Amino acid sequence: MAGILPKSAYRGSPQPMTIKLTRVRAGLTQRQAAAAAGISVESWPRYERGERRMPASVWQAFLSASKAKIVR
Repeated sequence: MAGILPKSAYRGSPQPMTIKLTRVRAGLTQRQAAAAAGISVESWPRYERGERRMPASVWQAFLSASKAKIVR
């Protein structure tokens, strides 16, 4: 699937399992995680399932807003 952002926007993108494990470890629902990242509720599960790649800027926004620690 082609993204709407340039390839450089995805450098540093997390893997789907990292997204899910980090969210769960932070004790957040998908809805809460989406709100923290500033994205739609529909987008978050797509990132967790690997249907879309999460832009690095969205990942950083989530980590910053949620104070979550990355789980690998």
